Amino acid sequence: MREIIFRGKRVDNDELVEGYFVKTVKSESQILIPIEEGFKSITVIPETVGQFTGLKDKNGKKIFEGDCLKGREGIYVIEWSDNSAKFTAMNNIFTIYQASASIYEIIGNIHDNPELLEDKQMNNYIVINGKKAEVTEEQVKQLVITPKKELFEEGKDSWFLTSDGYILEEEINDCTLATCKKVYEQGNLFFSEEDAEFERDRRKYYYQVKHFLDEHNGKIDWNNTSDQWKYNAYYNTLSKEISICSFLYGKDAHSLYATSEEIMQQAIDLIGEENFKKYILEV
Repeated sequence: MREIIFRGKRVDNDELVEGYFVKTVKSESQILIPIEEGFKSITVIPETVGQFTGLKDKNGKKIFEGDCLKGREGIYVIEWSDNSAKFTAMNNIFTIYQASASIYEIIGNIHDNPELLEDKQMNNYIVINGKKAEVTEEQVKQLVITPKKELFEEGKDSWFLTSDGYILEEEINDCTLATCKKVYEQGNLFFSEEDAEFERDRRKYYYQVKHFLDEHNGKIDWNNTSDQWKYNAYYNTLSKEISICSFLYGKDAHSLYATSEEIMQQAIDLIGEENFKKYILEV
């Protein structure tokens, strides 16, 4: 059973204190801290009061409502969701669980570090000398990565996949250059046989899982943000295991989703955990 405690900032010196939360008859917000004689009451700023989630971050620090966590996808703010009746780490409504909370790190809170909310709301940015600079959608479209010329040196060997899964070798020369560039742009040209083999196997396992999910899921309604949970799998870098998490909002690029945790687990079992890690999660 998780510990039911709260945290808030003292009205006299802005220090964060944690303990039991009460409202006085004068409607003051107070935190009660246990001491030998009973409890010590401290008046706190109501807007700063947040409940303990029952989880701890990677450094063993308690995660409270209002904390800002750093994860691989950016900065998350811990908030209470009335729709799902649970605490959520708000960054496209990514939900943290006991199994995954330990991969995140508390870097501040919304009361002491409002600048972290600006980073959270920055949709598109580039990093220059270690600092973030926001870019517009139009600027993102202009940041097109073009193949380097040395990729297509004359006499260089390349490999491509046929529609029936065979791997063919092709030497780049004046006659084949235009075709090789076109196939490369389609993601079907490789500069090592090993890369070509990996991509062939990756596609095979990906579509095995996708077809299984398509057959068993039923309809996923991405406009339903109230009661249809979507489930996908991710690799927990601490436990080195596959974990399954759920979403109400948001959709990752290229992720495979299920309408229940059981269906997602069956999809993993279909190709085996090692193949799922290697070819679906690519770890």
